[in-house]
Amino acid sequence: MSDDDVTWSAAALSVWGKSSGYDGEQWMPLAQHLIDSADVAGLVWDWLPLHVRNLIDDALPAGARNGRALVRWLAGVHDIGKCSPPFASKMPVLAERMREHGFIFPRDTTDFAKAPHGLVGQVVLSTWLQESHGFGRAAATSYAVVIGGHHGTPPSVLNLRAAHRNPDLTGEGTWAVVQAEILDRMTARVGAADLLTAWSHAPLPPTVQAVLTGAVIVSDWLASNTELFPYGSEDQAARVSEAWRGLGLPAPWRPSRPPTDAAEHLAARFPHLAGLRSRPVQQLALDAAQAAESPSLMIVEAAMGTGKTEAALLAAEVLAARFGCGGVYVALPTMATSDAMFGRVQDWIENLAGSGPTSTYLAHGKAGLNDRFNLVRQRRAASVWDEDASPQKVEAQVLSWLTGRKKGVLANMVVGTIDQLLFSALQAKHLALRHLAFAGKVVVVDEAHAADDYMRMYLTRSLEWLAAYGVPVVLLSATLPWSQRQELADAYRRGLGRSPVAITADAPYPGLTTVSAAGVTVASPSAEREASRLIEVRCLDDDLDTLAATLEGLLIEGGCAAVIRNTVGRAQETARYLRDRLADVEIVLHHSRFVATHRARKEAALREQLGPDGSKRAARQIVVGTQVLEQSLDVDFDVMVTDVAPVDLVLQRVGRLHRHERGSDEAGRPPALRTPRLFVTGIAAWRQDGLPEPDRGSRAVYGLSRLLRAAAVLDLDPVEPRSLRLPADIRSLVERAYAEAIPGPEGWREAIAEADRDHCRKVGEQRRRADDFRIAALDQLEDDNLVGWLEYGGASEADDARSPGASRVRDSEDGIEVIVVQRRADGTVVCLDVPGGEHAGELAVPLFGPPDDTIARALAATTVQLPQSMLNGSDFDTTLQALEADAHEGWQESHWLAGQLALHLDDDWTAQVGDWQVSYDIDLGLMARRSP
Repeated sequence: MSDDDVTWSAAALSVWGKSSGYDGEQWMPLAQHLIDSADVAGLVWDWLPLHVRNLIDDALPAGARNGRALVRWLAGVHDIGKCSPPFASKMPVLAERMREHGFIFPRDTTDFAKAPHGLVGQVVLSTWLQESHGFGRAAATSYAVVIGGHHGTPPSVLNLRAAHRNPDLTGEGTWAVVQAEILDRMTARVGAADLLTAWSHAPLPPTVQAVLTGAVIVSDWLASNTELFPYGSEDQAARVSEAWRGLGLPAPWRPSRPPTDAAEHLAARFPHLAGLRSRPVQQLALDAAQAAESPSLMIVEAAMGTGKTEAALLAAEVLAARFGCGGVYVALPTMATSDAMFGRVQDWIENLAGSGPTSTYLAHGKAGLNDRFNLVRQRRAASVWDEDASPQKVEAQVLSWLTGRKKGVLANMVVGTIDQLLFSALQAKHLALRHLAFAGKVVVVDEAHAADDYMRMYLTRSLEWLAAYGVPVVLLSATLPWSQRQELADAYRRGLGRSPVAITADAPYPGLTTVSAAGVTVASPSAEREASRLIEVRCLDDDLDTLAATLEGLLIEGGCAAVIRNTVGRAQETARYLRDRLADVEIVLHHSRFVATHRARKEAALREQLGPDGSKRAARQIVVGTQVLEQSLDVDFDVMVTDVAPVDLVLQRVGRLHRHERGSDEAGRPPALRTPRLFVTGIAAWRQDGLPEPDRGSRAVYGLSRLLRAAAVLDLDPVEPRSLRLPADIRSLVERAYAEAIPGPEGWREAIAEADRDHCRKVGEQRRRADDFRIAALDQLEDDNLVGWLEYGGASEADDARSPGASRVRDSEDGIEVIVVQRRADGTVVCLDVPGGEHAGELAVPLFGPPDDTIARALAATTVQLPQSMLNGSDFDTTLQALEADAHEGWQESHWLAGQLALHLDDDWTAQVGDWQVSYDIDLGLMARRSP
């Protein structure tokens, strides 16, 4: 034992807590592990954001508000369940040693397998608190459940009741005596003995139970790391300080109060914008953040390309400074948009004033393939964090311990998919760790409208818990319907323990809705609003000849056009046709079915050519794409053609039309394209009553209801042109499209009503499926504790919904991702030669073992999702079996490649996969057709 403060009985020292080897040749007394855990927990407490520490302290009674002692005490007794027959019997040689000190093991071990030491520990601690310290059952459970859940899943109600009724699980005689000794001495050691009486009258709320569980999990994981805490070390103080220093965790971000003027603040954090006027929405967000008297939900609504992201980051800095938050989480709809945002957020971090370094992370399943993320990961701290340090520039670092699916979100500054936030409402193991991560941050959700009905079930539940934690949240959208705005506001209010407050449906646009305990306020910019621009809207026949002829005429003097299709197949067909028809025009195709590196190269080229600078625009260019063009991509087109889509998505697409000011001289837009024009296609036919019939692919993607409603509010006509005023028309178009009242001509009403009924049935099914795996709302928890919190706690999270069969926060069908490689005629398998790829032609499958790590990483970046047509019905099993038959055993030894399937293309870049002929084309991407 390395602790000199406490003298332990021989029986207590015989209880083992950790061991290595099958015969326990190395083992550590339980008491030593608990001492390590308690001491580490004190440092973990210092590492927690001020907001989380205040949350815990405020739950304790006056005169006994010592959250540090509470965290140390819970960590110091968290493994008390290891002093029990079920656990001790797992290592027979060490159990025999315990028998020599008077421990008696029951003969009937039937229930041992159902008694994990967390469950037993909760029973032991709860009983001790009630019998020795006067706790009532509810109060005792609110503390003891932390012990019950420290391995990721709190006990179920039934299992806990059964454990209380079975004394063989906790043990009697020497077991009870030693359990009391450990609890008494650890309580005294951390200074909690004089606090228990006061705590007995203060049951912990579920939010505090959750963050305490997360803190204990962190402390346990650190203390269980034998590299940090080796067996046999003697000097306890040196042992702990050396371990913490080796870990190198920086303190939470401590923002200084930023400038109150938006232009000054903007220039300081985004130097490339210095000299420019701040946008009205940026000053609006900054003013709201500075005026906030308590943590709140801010819903920022403004047109596309008006600086909402910068507004959110400026506001987040103010909110973090006001409420003691130690970091920011920025949530995006997809991995691709997260990748793009990661660089922007890193630039912002590097211009923050504060005391750093600070930790950062990119939270999605392919973060390791992001070049900027890897560049940041290679950094080393220039200096050790100093509590008394004067403000300096912040340096972001990726720390090895703060990476991975469970721990990565614990970093201070995190960018990731919205899935990572939605997982906080999903019943999954180690959920408390995720709650600890988000409870200390400002949360920013970009493109909030992208969350569909299924995802919003998780988003609203997440907002309830975030509100209960006092987490400031900033939601960004250009096209959020009133019904969704009200739904999100109601969720945050519920989390605050307040009743819903109605939000006016005709709120100003742009505008900012603030939801707090005090109520709901709606504000609009005081500065002059940005001028609207008139956009001409025409319908275009859905045939490729008409499309090609129209584009040829529009681009006769040059310019860049976008053609946005709703399916990859339509995009590929369109690009192929236009290349044949318009030989003197550059045709670029962009969609999700290019391998990851190839797609990233294409997206980077688009941003460079069509971004704000505009100096590298092609003379005549047509970009054919899918939905990847409508989300968080800062590009600017002179003219646009789009398949009919839900009106909010049409508006998002239009946000890339004349996005940047280019003037009217020769360096600007061609004369014929100086008026922004939108052509709507994807309508297979028009009925006699004027009702459009969208093409089959669009109906499959979006459903008929949303497409007909979009056509109605846009007043689409096969002959007559229409016009839009943006941003002036955004609010009215979105509200009419999503209102209960049916829009459009009288002759359309019956068809839209029928489509609405079908849509409502599907949404109801989605919501029921989502609710099966959502965590309970705070007011639904039995006895206000986390017992039974994770009814389906064995379920796993699937990063970004990519793992078949796992619990998910997106209502998508199971997909199959493959690594695309080339199998040459001689049988060797090599890396594919695609733009952006690395190690082309190098051996991907060595004769023995895994490929070199650098090649393995390159392979992991050449992934693509197979078309859903290959996975419908019985095709799923046939396709999967064909791929599994070609799996590479050596890949399982590589952390980059384990679990991945390979698509082997021949020298002509084709393959037969089950009943499908698959090919890859540099210009068109992955294609598949059923074999004859």
